[in-house]
Amino acid sequence: MKGLYMFEEIKKLKALPLKLKESQVAKQLNIDTRTVKKYWNMSEQDFLNLVKKLNENKSKSILDQYKDEILGFLITYKDFTAAQIYDRLKEQHINFDLCESSVRNYVAKLRGKNNLNKKLKEREYVAVEELPMGKQAQVDFGEIILYDVENNPVKVWTFAMVLSHSRYKYGCWQDKPFNAQDFVEAHNKAFQYFGGIPEEIVYDRTKVALVNENEDGTFKLCKAFEEYVEKVKFNPVFCKPYDPESKGKIEAVVKYFKFNFANHRTFKGIDNLNAAFHRWLERTGNTKVHQTTKKVPSEVFSLERQYLSDKHLSKDIPIIQHRVKKDNTISYEGNRYSLPKGTYSAHKDVVLNIVGDLLEIKTLDLNLIISYKMATGKGKLIQKEPYHRQIDKEVSELKTEVFEQFKYNERIVEYIEKLVISDPKNVRRNLVKLQKLGNEFSLNALVGGVEYSLLKGDLSLGTLSLKVKQNSFPVKQEEILQSDLIPKICDVNTRSISEYQNIQEEGL
Repeated sequence: MKGLYMFEEIKKLKALPLKLKESQVAKQLNIDTRTVKKYWNMSEQDFLNLVKKLNENKSKSILDQYKDEILGFLITYKDFTAAQIYDRLKEQHINFDLCESSVRNYVAKLRGKNNLNKKLKEREYVAVEELPMGKQAQVDFGEIILYDVENNPVKVWTFAMVLSHSRYKYGCWQDKPFNAQDFVEAHNKAFQYFGGIPEEIVYDRTKVALVNENEDGTFKLCKAFEEYVEKVKFNPVFCKPYDPESKGKIEAVVKYFKFNFANHRTFKGIDNLNAAFHRWLERTGNTKVHQTTKKVPSEVFSLERQYLSDKHLSKDIPIIQHRVKKDNTISYEGNRYSLPKGTYSAHKDVVLNIVGDLLEIKTLDLNLIISYKMATGKGKLIQKEPYHRQIDKEVSELKTEVFEQFKYNERIVEYIEKLVISDPKNVRRNLVKLQKLGNEFSLNALVGGVEYSLLKGDLSLGTLSLKVKQNSFPVKQEEILQSDLIPKICDVNTRSISEYQNIQEEGL
């Protein structure tokens, strides 16, 4: 029995001259006595207030806890999509596990209630037949303006590649336009990421790949790209001008990179942007159901990967991807290799590159994290000095040790004090690296690097290491002995004391 009808019926029976009891009313209406008691002495206004309260509770959503955050996105950035909001909530809230459709519906309601509907630009596409596995990839560039922490505009460029069958994507970002060498290197990284090479790659008529079109319809490639194509063995295909349908998949991917990942993201350096981007690929870009294929790209790619050619991949190209464990280790051939503290939180997956007996562990965008000589046997935990040696030391003990090591130089001490304050989360790691620099390079080289870092206001250990290495020119002892820095030994003519006495007497 509906609430309003039930309330009215109870009131009618109560008003009868028979003076019915609550139990009799409950029996007549076929409801429980508690319900009758609830409404027996309730006024009509109280009932209406109750209904209003129940409706308000019913309309509440679990997403209300994120309402201010979502409204902030919609008000600040009127073109923010529901998909972007869903991804940002996943990125910023570790335990966020709601489905995207719930977020999409909630965002639609917020837009309607707050008059925040966005204007959509419609674009028509032509459907094409799906290509077989391993047959084709498509490549294109994109650019977008971001803003740094001081709200200064920063233009960034992206290289994007997508496998046409699985829709599995790779990309990288630069804070400068891509030249021919960057173009080749981006291909290298993409093939490393995929673990193989498709038969053909479709491009528009970009200047970093093409010089011009020959009279016979063939194309003159840029030298660097031509040499690379010849070495890696794939077929470059260039689409007609103003023909976006011929590479519609990559057009959509570039737009996806720009407006789902990058748009309205604060620029904190190109390395930071690439690291966040590759986490996004893992979290969203390659794991979200594709709207056209209705499949997850990463799942389809697990099948397509075997159709890619690895015949012409360089031996030093890393194609082994590994999951990092919570204790910051990876397992390889029966042994565990330790990674610097914090690797798991920054990189859930890493890439292994085997060069001879050297195991290089890199991020997904192929920056080196650490390298080891591969261990023999099984069941070993391999850790690297000085990280392993210093890991059990208290930070305070390590600070005292480092200050004692460099107490003779005020500028180095000043750098250490500022370094500890500027990066409190990585004090141990930074101090260990500083100790290593002090042990490996001369004092003059270290002081020169410190002076540069203090002058530029850049306290990162990466900058310091680079300047120390630039300032250091180690020379072997045998080379010094053979150089012109030491005068050659020669015969010296001597005079007798009497000659000096005669010179003095003549002067008088």
